[in-house]
Amino acid sequence: MKKIFIMFAMLICAAFAFAQTETQSAFEYDEEYEEMLEYGEYEDIIEDITERGEPYSAADNYYMGIAYFATEDFESAAKYLEKTVEMLPDFLEARDTLAGVYYYAGEKEKSIAELKKCIELNPEYTRAYFLLEGVYEAEGRTDECLSLLKKMTTFTTGVDLEEVYYYMTLLYIQKGDYDSAERAASRAVGVNDGRYQTMTALVYTLYLQKKYSEVKPFEHLVKSIWRQSEDMQIAFQQDFYMDSFTYGDYKVDVYEILSEQDFPYNYWCAEVYDMNKVSVRSINLESTEELRKEGKAFVISSENYAGSCREVTDITFDKLPSYEEFIKIVKDGIDGKLNYVSSEKIEYSDYNFSFGVDETDEDDESEADDSESEDDEEPMFSDGEFTIER
Repeated sequence: MKKIFIMFAMLICAAFAFAQTETQSAFEYDEEYEEMLEYGEYEDIIEDITERGEPYSAADNYYMGIAYFATEDFESAAKYLEKTVEMLPDFLEARDTLAGVYYYAGEKEKSIAELKKCIELNPEYTRAYFLLEGVYEAEGRTDECLSLLKKMTTFTTGVDLEEVYYYMTLLYIQKGDYDSAERAASRAVGVNDGRYQTMTALVYTLYLQKKYSEVKPFEHLVKSIWRQSEDMQIAFQQDFYMDSFTYGDYKVDVYEILSEQDFPYNYWCAEVYDMNKVSVRSINLESTEELRKEGKAFVISSENYAGSCREVTDITFDKLPSYEEFIKIVKDGIDGKLNYVSSEKIEYSDYNFSFGVDETDEDDESEADDSESEDDEEPMFSDGEFTIER
């Protein structure tokens, strides 16, 4: 649901500039209303057009519909956008926005029909394909999503193939078809090997298939992209998703840590959840300053969330162990077979996950709290239950 909300929200924001390059109609955009939309002045648009009175032009109906959609008055939005489509049947942006109104009004089949009409009018209208794929995905119609995306790979213009193959990767993972997911991810990387999300998706598909000998070069590329990126959303990533599996009554998500700031730091982190999706502990491949002084590279540690403590085992390594070794230790930890030699209490409320935050500054602490709440969202990849980020 989150994805389809984001996609239809694009219809009432900066997507307008992109949409104008694809329309087939004779519609003339109003620069003043476009600017008002950009600044969220929806009530002012409604008031201005209403004061001028009827008869309304196609543009008047369109902007009234957009403004009512933005204020979540779906009944009024549908009325004005339907009038726009009656006056300009081939105005694709009005049709796909009307599809968004129908979707939020609970009329999903009418939404689908409107998007299909857009595609009928312009078989390579990419925005309608992505919106329809989003509707299908929200409804769990994965095969129909893949069919649309495969069709898009044949387009000659107006499509980002790397993005299309990336979405195909996520859907194949959702289906459990990891071999097809790897092929789609490889094609995405072939189009753009410098995109963070694409490279992490390929890494994930290789781990899911236990192709550990093949994955290392791509993990290095993920870290290289992260270090060099000027995109703050990427630069502030602290880990990337590697693997997920079920063991007994537990689900395990494995991450590789990107940041190596202060000791102790984790290199790999296995987050262990019970079947109620409650995180019970993490088992980590950790490095500490004391360990390095002793000539060791890593130690196995664990954070016991119920006991609010960090526990350190007697298992150390002179160099990076194999992933298989680490996973065997994780399973031993779940089975209660690890020997802990030290333990220290952790006050999780004191943890600050923001970069450069001064804990003595109350305003900054508030911002850090907001950041933590955002981080509570489900990971982008998840075994069995999938969140596709657009």
